[in-house]
Amino acid sequence: MTFFGTDGLTSTSANHVANLAKEYVRSLNKELEKVRFTDVFVTIIGSENKEKINKGWNFEKVLDIENNLCIVADVNSLIAWLREAIKERDVKTKKINEMTLGDYCVQFNYDIPEVPVRQAKITREEYISTLSVKERNKMLALGAKAAVFGKFIHEDCSFSVAREELVNRLLADTELKDSGRDTMIYKYVPTVSQEEVDNCYFQLQSIYRKAQAELNGYNHKIDEAVRQDAVQKQSEYNVACAEYTAKNAELEKKFEAYKVAELNRIAGLKIVIPNDLQSIYNTIVNLGKK
Repeated sequence: MTFFGTDGLTSTSANHVANLAKEYVRSLNKELEKVRFTDVFVTIIGSENKEKINKGWNFEKVLDIENNLCIVADVNSLIAWLREAIKERDVKTKKINEMTLGDYCVQFNYDIPEVPVRQAKITREEYISTLSVKERNKMLALGAKAAVFGKFIHEDCSFSVAREELVNRLLADTELKDSGRDTMIYKYVPTVSQEEVDNCYFQLQSIYRKAQAELNGYNHKIDEAVRQDAVQKQSEYNVACAEYTAKNAELEKKFEAYKVAELNRIAGLKIVIPNDLQSIYNTIVNLGKK
């Protein structure tokens, strides 16, 4: 705030005064650059006439050198002061315009809202790892039982093939293979009744379905736990996002209000003229006035 106060010049006025001062000092510098201490005469050979082509400064002008140099120095000081003040105002304005929300929060010790992080959903394997030893062993046992029984009784598997063969042999218990003297007669004699085989089949099927149903129950429990975990974590994430958005919006509102107020304050600052420069300032602003 070295350059500013409640009373003084606007940036536009300060720039105008600086330009006037620059023009004013230019003529003084030109005159000082022409300093000479001798008269210069030129004569043409064979002629007695001589002509003065440069006039040296008299004692009065020599005495005035110090004063003019002081004036130039004062004017340059005024120009430098005004230019630095304008530059400082521009720096302050630029700093506010380039200020980020993060800068604002740090400056005024506001907590910067953390961007929500979506929690990883639990996997089937992770959930299964939380089960007790008894439950995990039960699942493995049911899986093994269903696999063994299913592989034995399913279509095209051992028991189903043998069962179908029994039915076919009950309908045709004799089979001829090859021909002529090589003909062989195969006679098929059931060792158990069809009813006994069917009863065994349905019993095995019941055991398989029971094991599969119980295993499906465990799988459903796992799938439901995984689904609920995903729903819960999505819900928590949505709430966190909403809170983050609300906090961020509130901070943004405060931040924008601060920037507007600060820019208005800077715009309202006036460039003051130091007492030591007041005299030369008055000289410059009164140039051309009667």
